[in-house]
This record gives sequence, structure tokens and C-alpha cells, in this order.
Amino acid sequence: MTRLNTKQILAANMRRLMDTSASLNTQVKLAARAGIAQSTVGRLLRGEVYAQLAQVEAIADAFHITVGELLTDHSLTSESAPTYDKIAFAKLPATEKAQISAFIDFVIQRQDESKMSDPLSLSKKTDLPPDLKDRLMEAIQRELNDDTLTLGHESKTERRTKGRRKRSSS
Repeated sequence: MTRLNTKQILAANMRRLMDTSASLNTQVKLAARAGIAQSTVGRLLRGEVYAQLAQVEAIADAFHITVGELLTDHSLTSESAPTYDKIAFAKLPATEKAQISAFIDFVIQRQDESKMSDPLSLSKKTDLPPDLKDRLMEAIQRELNDDTLTLGHESKTERRTKGRRKRSSS
């Protein structure tokens, strides 16, 4: 695997960050926030020039990330870390930060457990009642209507008459 040069890394990270940031999704918006010329942003995105340190710092500040994160080659890792607004995260209450951390831990733990555990298998065979298979097959093949939703094979009229008794005249 060939290592990208600094110009390519900066350009790729700027494109990725611009794609994920609605407020900085154009060269003009990024240039205004970073306080550099739009033409400079364009040349950096095309990898035509090496950036000055002050420009890299300004772009990193605009995205609320560190210079190191902006210059890290994310193509060397299998998956890049999630990008988020670190300043907004820092402003969150401690309880919400803890919830986010707990969720990340939960997802990672669930992933680790799924790799280690075997699929569910039943080791004990239980004997089914002898007529259960026939009853299930009959139930599956029956047409659904009011008559077939009764218990057993009794019809509606049979159910009604069972509950009623004849009055005796005294």
C-alpha cells in the first residue's frame, strides 16, 4: 500500500469533512470560517499546493478538530473514527456524555459477544404429543373465518346451544 503525501491527505480529509458538515459544505463557507481565500481552499482541495501551518490550523479550527486529526491518513485504518463536533460535545452535560459513552461501549460489547458466541442450538430433543403434528397441519390448511377460529371443530350454532338451557315450566 502506498502512503499518500501530505497534500493528498489534507485534501481527502477536507473533502470528507466538507461532505459531513452542512455549515461548511462549500469552499466559500469553509474559506469564510477559516479566514483564508476561497482560491486557497480550492488549490488545497485539488492538492496543487502544500498548505502553510497557519492555514492548516485555521481549517482545523473551522471544523472543530485538531491539526493532527486533519493531517491523519484515514486510509491506513480499516474504518475511520466517527466525526463529530468536539466543541458541541464538550458543551454537553456530563449525563449525556456518559450516555453516549455507554452506548458506544454497548455496541462494541455486543459486537464482541456476537463474534464469540455460537449460534443458538438445541441439544435436547423433547417428545411432542403424538397428534400434535396432525393438528398443526390441519390448522395450517384450514381457511380462516369465524367458524375456523373456534376451539375444536364445533360450529357457531353448537356453541350457542350449549350455553343455553331450556326453561322448565313450573
